[in-house]
Amino acid sequence: MKKRIVVLLALVMTALVAGCTPSDARPPVWPTAQALAEAMSAGDLSEVTGPPGVDLQAEWDTIMSGMDGILPVVTPDTPTLSGDEQVATVPLSIEWPFESDHWGYPTTATFRLVEDTWQLQWAPASLHPQLTGGTRLVHQFLSADRANIIGRGSEPLVMSREVLEVGIDKQQLDGADAATSARALAELLEINVENYVARVEAAGPIAFVEALVVRGGSPAVLPPELSDIPGARAIPSERILAPSRTFAQGLLGTVAPVTAEDVEESGGRINPGDMAGASGLQARYDEQLRGLPGDRVVLVDRTPEESASPTPSGSPSAEPGTPSASPTEEAPAEQPRTWEELFRSQPEPGEPLHLTLDLNLQTKAEKLLADVKPSASIVVVDKNTGAILAAANSPADGANPNASFGRYAPGSTFKPVTALALVRKGYTANSTVECTATYTVDGRQFKNYADFPSGATGRTSLAGAMSTSCNTAFIAEHARISPEDLSRAAASLGLGEDYDAGFPVFYGSVPEPANQVGKAESLIGQGLVEASPVAMAGMVASIASGKTVIPYLVEGQQPTPSGDPLTSAEAAELQAMLKAVVDNGTGRSLRSVLLAGKTGTAEYGTDTPPKTHAWMVGWNQQVAIVVFVHDGKSGSGTAGPLVRAMLQ
Repeated sequence: MKKRIVVLLALVMTALVAGCTPSDARPPVWPTAQALAEAMSAGDLSEVTGPPGVDLQAEWDTIMSGMDGILPVVTPDTPTLSGDEQVATVPLSIEWPFESDHWGYPTTATFRLVEDTWQLQWAPASLHPQLTGGTRLVHQFLSADRANIIGRGSEPLVMSREVLEVGIDKQQLDGADAATSARALAELLEINVENYVARVEAAGPIAFVEALVVRGGSPAVLPPELSDIPGARAIPSERILAPSRTFAQGLLGTVAPVTAEDVEESGGRINPGDMAGASGLQARYDEQLRGLPGDRVVLVDRTPEESASPTPSGSPSAEPGTPSASPTEEAPAEQPRTWEELFRSQPEPGEPLHLTLDLNLQTKAEKLLADVKPSASIVVVDKNTGAILAAANSPADGANPNASFGRYAPGSTFKPVTALALVRKGYTANSTVECTATYTVDGRQFKNYADFPSGATGRTSLAGAMSTSCNTAFIAEHARISPEDLSRAAASLGLGEDYDAGFPVFYGSVPEPANQVGKAESLIGQGLVEASPVAMAGMVASIASGKTVIPYLVEGQQPTPSGDPLTSAEAAELQAMLKAVVDNGTGRSLRSVLLAGKTGTAEYGTDTPPKTHAWMVGWNQQVAIVVFVHDGKSGSGTAGPLVRAMLQ
């Protein structure tokens, strides 16, 4: 930004200086000089009068053909007359508006008065002093170093790592059939065979067609059979990668070589061969991570067809839009020099993206979920700040960030929200409620879960109903809680509000039910109520810390709660209820690892009997944790063991 301001100030000062001379003191050529400057700045010389037989626009287009559409800002100064006032020399200030840095210099243009018309005596040097009729300008963007994604404790999560690019090099086939080699390699690497064969067949005769990128730079990681396949090669390289293929892949996303469309749409900011974010945070923060490219302008020879004058003898011409080989000082001495660097500004490296993820906790959570067959998530947050330390998914989720963006019925883990609504009506953890075997609302009969202990029915405290997870006790209070009461209680626990936290996250939804039955369902986390595991982690962290906590992942983008603040007194009542769950209720198997918590089982789908989500939420001295299993028998039986393994 500072560089851009400097460029703008320079342009303004140049214009002010040019305007110092009173207009009536200008020579009569002044309007023509102004018109030339405006034409050059617009890249349109079609209305400029030049020498007979000279196509000024074609000459300009040739010189500028390699400049990526970037035009100079040209400002004239007071002309000087000579030759009995028949010749005018006009000083020009040339300023190039590169984003990376300022490039400016003076030139001159000459006009001759011919039959009352000021005729431009065109010379390429009017654009740059070193331009001739046999040369032109070429601009190149210099790619910046992509920044890392950093986790908790300044630990790099995504960085440049050594890899082997494995594929078929069609130059190395030595007469072998390309399709046969491609098929053999695809089968060896266990990738899509037909797709890879088609890509190899479609590639040019000297192409290297990548099949797979293998982590690690040692050939020892490759199958030995690779050497038996004609044309198969493993090329050492580097890629921007996370610690493992699965590490937070749904959140972090990927980096991939840019496509031709990416290059075209970038306006020159992306070049062929560059890497760019393709998904997840890598895509969302691509501009920040990619940095600001530098700029380079070189003087190159024109082709014979382009030249306004013969190409210098013995000097081969450059291909339009090149130097494609990026000529350097290390070029072989026997190669004639066909270029000269006129300007270079260094690229600015990307700015790291700082996340709250803990490398070790995320890795541990993913290892625990590696053998879980259904979709499942483990979320761990700092219970005081909401910083997400782990948000892991099972292999069944693939690259979907379901830990933060999934939408599921929370079931009984939502009962603390209902309890908060009751507390705001004057209830306490010790208030008496009725736990019955069934409860009917507008003809719909509700009951408790299948293994609910019959001895737990009857009059009990609100904490007791929470500890046994009695559905009917909460549903029986439906007349005392309005839909607005419930949604406001949810917001106080971080649920149901839409916050932009800079990453894909669903903070839950507690919509107004359509009828009394829907209202009863919502009190036990069913019906229209939905939440992600991250959202439920915010709920339990809010209770544990005694204030509304909104989970966040991107440092500096922690949302500000918009709901009614959770008071310490309200939190104390909820803490007592959830402590009872672990002390002597459905979560008692986790007493050694949790201070408090809540189990949950949520029915979903149309099967008979319905399938169920299994939930377990809770906290210890440092963190709040949520475990969700899409298809599980119960919170304590299915999710509970994963909580224990994660916290031990």
